[in-house]
Amino acid sequence: MITLEQYEQIRRMYHLEEKSGRQIARELSCSRQTVSRALSLEQPPAYTMSRPRSAPVLGPYQAKLEELLAENQRLPKKQRYTAHKLFQLIQAEGYGGSEAGVHMYAVRWRKANKRPATFLPLEFEPGQDAQVDWGEAQVILAGVQQKVQVFVMHLSYSRRTFVMTFPAQKQEAFFYGHVRAFEFFGGIPHRDAAMPICLPLSSRWCRDAFGKNSVRSSPFAVTTSSTRISVPLHKGMKREVLRETACGSSSK
Repeated sequence: MITLEQYEQIRRMYHLEEKSGRQIARELSCSRQTVSRALSLEQPPAYTMSRPRSAPVLGPYQAKLEELLAENQRLPKKQRYTAHKLFQLIQAEGYGGSEAGVHMYAVRWRKANKRPATFLPLEFEPGQDAQVDWGEAQVILAGVQQKVQVFVMHLSYSRRTFVMTFPAQKQEAFFYGHVRAFEFFGGIPHRDAAMPICLPLSSRWCRDAFGKNSVRSSPFAVTTSSTRISVPLHKGMKREVLRETACGSSSK
């Protein structure tokens, strides 16, 4: 087991004093495997106990405490036991130790049984998904600074972006932005992560934008979804697009 002092000393001698692994092993009277392991570790070695710490007072009540902690995780947040409540429940079972001992055991148990972070990989097929959102920008129009509404469509696979400005976020602008974006991309994605479309299919703008028939049978048929996917890279790209639009550049 490499101690923290050995870890720091080996890495200091190698990186700062520019000594070889063989020389470090000879000067510190350790094996070359120990030197190689210290240099390969990205983080200092963590301390681990060789055997569990004895708990003569809390030991007989650990099973009951673990049962309460497991039950506590299944309860709604507002109904969960506090650390003091756990101590009172164990005390009612006959526990005669301190409350701090119960607190420390509960902290260690939660760390050991903490659920790992869950991530959803974002993988897209070509031409399958697009994301649509609105933003605002300040532009100089006819010598006057004005606020405009920016329609942004972003292809999830190729990351190509279409930007168009409107005076207001109306449904007519929403549909017209889609039509112009489809023309710009030269195709139509299968899914569109955008705001829910509440416009009746028989309305004039729906017929003009998506054809005389229903949306399902029109050449502009696309499945909409109200789920927004927040991706830092995508959001950053959108902010960059808005910044460029405010400066008067053309759509990408």
